[in-house]
Amino acid sequence: MKLTIGKKIFGAFLVIISGMVLLSGYTYYKIGQINEEYQSTTTINIEKLILAEELSNNIVEEAATVRKFNLTGDPAAREEFAAIQKESNGRIDRMEHIFVTESAKKSIAEIKAAKAEYEQLATQAMQAGLANDQQALKTIIQQGAVPYAKVTKQTDELVDMIKEYVKAEQAKIGDKATTNQRVLFIINGLIIVLAVAISIKLNSSISTAVGQLVRAVTEIAGGKITRDSIRVQSNDEIADLAAAINTMKTNMRTMIQQVMDSAELLAASSAQLKDNSGQMAQAGSQVADSINAIASGAEQQLASVDATAAVITQMSAGIQQAAANAAEINERSGEAAETAIVGSESVKGAILHMNKIEENVAHSAEVVTQLGMRSKEIGQIIDTISQIASQTNLLALNAAIEAARAGEQGRGFAVVAEEVRKLAEQSQDAAKQIAGLIGMIQTDTDRAVAVMNEGPELVSQGADVVQMAGLAFQDINDLVQTIHEQMQQVSDTLQQISTGSQQIVLSVERIDQHSKLAVGKTQAASAATEEQSASSQEIAAASEELSSTAEELKRIVDRFQLS
Repeated sequence: MKLTIGKKIFGAFLVIISGMVLLSGYTYYKIGQINEEYQSTTTINIEKLILAEELSNNIVEEAATVRKFNLTGDPAAREEFAAIQKESNGRIDRMEHIFVTESAKKSIAEIKAAKAEYEQLATQAMQAGLANDQQALKTIIQQGAVPYAKVTKQTDELVDMIKEYVKAEQAKIGDKATTNQRVLFIINGLIIVLAVAISIKLNSSISTAVGQLVRAVTEIAGGKITRDSIRVQSNDEIADLAAAINTMKTNMRTMIQQVMDSAELLAASSAQLKDNSGQMAQAGSQVADSINAIASGAEQQLASVDATAAVITQMSAGIQQAAANAAEINERSGEAAETAIVGSESVKGAILHMNKIEENVAHSAEVVTQLGMRSKEIGQIIDTISQIASQTNLLALNAAIEAARAGEQGRGFAVVAEEVRKLAEQSQDAAKQIAGLIGMIQTDTDRAVAVMNEGPELVSQGADVVQMAGLAFQDINDLVQTIHEQMQQVSDTLQQISTGSQQIVLSVERIDQHSKLAVGKTQAASAATEEQSASSQEIAAASEELSSTAEELKRIVDRFQLS
């Protein structure tokens, strides 16, 4: 059976209340007992006292009626004496019944004997008075004075004895009351000691466990999340809270370890991306230099083609000057051949560089794509952190509600719940900040992926342009070789120069068009290469920012001590 804090408190109050109820019952019983004894003693002793005093009054009244009869001779006085005598005898009979002590019974017997003797003499005195025998009356009165004095004295002594007995009984009742007061005081003290002991025990069990929880939560708030579990020797809500905090510590350790691993992986990936982007920027610069060289050669080629066109035009206009210009044309055609060969080799080198650029761009695109996937995994981890923080916040809110229900006993528990709730809010805020950073990283990564995806297409276009330039140079080389061979045969074929010159003009015009197209494509390739270089710089900047973000994330999680 689970002994909750509420049950402990209820049990403690139940024990204390039971003790108070028993004490109240015992007090009520003893007070009733004392009151009953007091009532019984008071009632009986008052009756005894009244009977003794009335008996004393009866003796006095009998003497008064005797004197009255002897003085007046009134028969009513004699009847009154008889009535008083009967009444006093009834009181003596009642006294013999209610008095139980030997001394009292002896005193009553003596009073009864003295009263009988006095009443006998009183009767004789009334008879002497009725007979008007004054001498006998005087003698009887003198004889009756002795029993009268005796019975009067004994009744007074009996009254005093009853009063002393009443005082003694009252003293006994007072002693009993004092004894009961002492017993009640001792029992009350024992109940108070028991209540204090229960309170100290209950407070110690709760405060010790809560102190352990406060220290553990303080360590967690300070970033120390060790493997040590909180051990609470109880079977109540505090033990449940300790188990929940232990689970929270385990989950936080796992989560922070995962974040640390992810931060290290992110830092390594950003460093690799930075290196790759640097290599790609360097390769782009090399490609730009090569394309600029190709453009320069193409411009030279265009100038040569223009010069050749002018020569061919002059040749067509004047056959007479053909022989004179043949040597010069032959020389220039040789130079053009050499230039074409150089241009062809440059184009081949440019093609190789373009292929290498295409491979580097493709590799960079794969790296950036993997980085985007890692960023999404980190985003999922951050979502998990946010969910754990939200659950911890909800747990702290429930704990605060339970603490509020517990009232004063749950105030310390409410402080623990508030600290847990603040820690959950801080974790959730940190997770939101990390999620924002990861969102920025994902945005930059997506932009880098888009740029990388455009890079291969631009490189492919540049490669096609360079291929076309290579073909054009090959055509130029072939044509120049043909011109050179024709110039060697110009001496023998002057009649065919006119027709050949027309064909040469057409060929040169086509070469001019190809050369202009090659120049335009080369300029476009140069612009694309510059854009690619700018994109590489943007990727390098993004990778630098990603590296900074990874370092910031690592610095945040390094605050937690897991060992």
